[in-house]
Amino acid sequence: MTRAPAPPPLLDAPTDAALAEAVAHELNNIGASLYGFVELAAESAPLPDSVAGCIAEMRVGVRRLQSVARVLEALAETVSEPQEQELGACIEAAAAGLGSPVNLRWRCDPTRRVRADSGSLGRALSLLGGLELTPEIIAEGALWSIEGPGSSAPQCLDCSASLPRRGARISVPHALAGRHPDSKIRRLHRAAVSRLTPLAGAQLVSEPPDAPVQLWLSAAGVD
Repeated sequence: MTRAPAPPPLLDAPTDAALAEAVAHELNNIGASLYGFVELAAESAPLPDSVAGCIAEMRVGVRRLQSVARVLEALAETVSEPQEQELGACIEAAAAGLGSPVNLRWRCDPTRRVRADSGSLGRALSLLGGLELTPEIIAEGALWSIEGPGSSAPQCLDCSASLPRRGARISVPHALAGRHPDSKIRRLHRAAVSRLTPLAGAQLVSEPPDAPVQLWLSAAGVD
């Protein structure tokens, strides 16, 4: 009888994490180089329709490679240091670490205090947002909407546990969360987000098609 192969272990050892980070770094370098050459080719005019179609497919391939690199970066992260801090400072630090401009739409007091790790939070939101923070997407409007608790208590999507009523909800619009048509990439992103959210001090509380993708940050000092 042939035994089914064992599933690959999670990256939880320091050596595995370092390897994942190194591979992600190289993939990002390759992706940046390919992207540059693809855009140079696209600016060469006039282009036959067949060549333009090939360039469009190459762009898709580069985005897919960059997406996998971001997932590897998430899997490489094993340690975080959640700190009590103001919500506004936490969100702004998370956005600043992405390397692309992010518009914030505030619907609650940014001075409320939460306990979170902004680096892990930024990477989780980047994965949820589709990783394509291009000028065209940013022009669509606010990428992240931050609001206070609603009328009902939030529930963790991963473990179904009820969460503290006090906190803040961070939403990523449908238009961004659906950027990846490839189901395998979406599953990779979802797995990476599930790994990152505990490190960030956050919980995933909704995802399409029910609602915009939302993360919950509990208020500091709340059991």
